[in-house]
Amino acid sequence: MKKIMRILLLIVILLVTLLAGFKLYVDINYSHIRKDIRLMGVISDLMVQFDDEKSLRKVSENFIYFPTKLSDEITLEEVWIETSDKDKIRTIIMKPSIQTEITNAVLWMHGGGLAMGTPESEISIMQKFVEYNGAVVISPDYTHSIDEPYPAAIDDCYATLLWIKENASDISIDEEQIFVGGGSAGGGLAASLSLMARDKGEVNIAFQMPLYPMIDNTTIPNKEEKSNTLLWDLERNEIVWKVYLGEYYGTKNIPSYAVPMLAESFENLPPTYTFVGSEDPFYTDTLEYVHKLKDAGVIVEFDVHENVFHGFDMIPNADSATQAWDKLFEQYDYAVKNYRTPQP
Repeated sequence: MKKIMRILLLIVILLVTLLAGFKLYVDINYSHIRKDIRLMGVISDLMVQFDDEKSLRKVSENFIYFPTKLSDEITLEEVWIETSDKDKIRTIIMKPSIQTEITNAVLWMHGGGLAMGTPESEISIMQKFVEYNGAVVISPDYTHSIDEPYPAAIDDCYATLLWIKENASDISIDEEQIFVGGGSAGGGLAASLSLMARDKGEVNIAFQMPLYPMIDNTTIPNKEEKSNTLLWDLERNEIVWKVYLGEYYGTKNIPSYAVPMLAESFENLPPTYTFVGSEDPFYTDTLEYVHKLKDAGVIVEFDVHENVFHGFDMIPNADSATQAWDKLFEQYDYAVKNYRTPQP
């Protein structure tokens, strides 16, 4: 018995030593990252490692997310929306269990490099909007790039946008207050969707929230880039763009609906809010996008959060994330009270 106890004690000591060593490694190598998100950032980064299309597919197939317990005051429904090619896309709708008045809609597109993730992986984000003002949140399970490249994902999102407009009364939303948003790849889709909606003239978006958006395929690795970027880096970014663009990759005729930064005009886009971290590989892209919108006369507000990495706002209970979402909801609240766009 004493021998077993000694072995168990040695195992405990070894585990504690390993954990302490890992924590020390994290604190030394990522000292530029805010302490409240540092450890979870490293752990999250380890879960999305890939270096080619094959390993990207494997990460997508084994994608892990932590389920969020829904409040009893919130209802989650699943609908199937017909797309332009007569296919159907699974979409989830989150709304108050008891809805007493018409409210705004939030079309939320999940992140994941356009190759991984599901609407369920961002339930915690969607729930924030429902809890804040009773919004109806709609999120499509858009086609992953590893299954079908551009334009599959954006076509799915646009079909969802049209469905929201056409079914506004049925889901108790104000058709003049359709908002779109998402983080990273979802933010890129929001930016693309705003361009597409403007150009097609079939449906109007009242407000967009493309958070630290994936919007420029030319943001690729270089020797000066930091090697200790968490959760997302430019090597991974280049791989997902290659898969998403498919036959367009490496050509000079890439559509702006695939890469929003290639748009010839940014005029007449919806009022916009975004934020980005100073240690995000999309930091420069986001600021450039903001400036393009401002130069085009678009109402735009943004925040830069210092010493945080890509996707930091997804870390549960972190002060950094809470501060970012408090800032976002200041702008969201203003949008709910002030931005309306009649439908065509």
